Amino acid sequence: MSKEKIGVTENIFGKALREARKSLGLTQGEFANPLSITGGYVSDIEKGKAIPSESVIREISEVYRINRLKLETGEGPMFLIGANAKYFHEEGGYIAAVADMMRAMDEDTQKDIFLSVQKEKLLRELLNERQEKKAG
Repeated sequence: MSKEKIGVTENIFGKALREARKSLGLTQGEFANPLSITGGYVSDIEKGKAIPSESVIREISEVYRINRLKLETGEGPMFLIGANAKYFHEEGGYIAAVADMMRAMDEDTQKDIFLSVQKEKLLRELLNERQEKKAG
């Protein structure tokens, strides 16, 4: 794979990788842990000092569901939402999927969503109380 094809000449790949890693709230070492690379190698990629192999690019994309187009060109969404579908078949899947989506959002958006969920929970509790009173 050529340097131009994966955005190495302008370090698009490294910048996108750093953005994805930080949005997941991971250190370079933590990011590298489930992969076949080291934290130092992640650092080198992010700085444009190393060119990842095709297998490393594929592994990063698969493990973290990062959009290859974003890594290679800087275009498109960072994470592949459709890839989160696998979560819904795992134990605690919805929680893991929501956590991943929340990590990719800025702090203000996270707070807004949290407050919305709290409000929804309270409204459901009030509705259930009313229904129980009517039934009782």
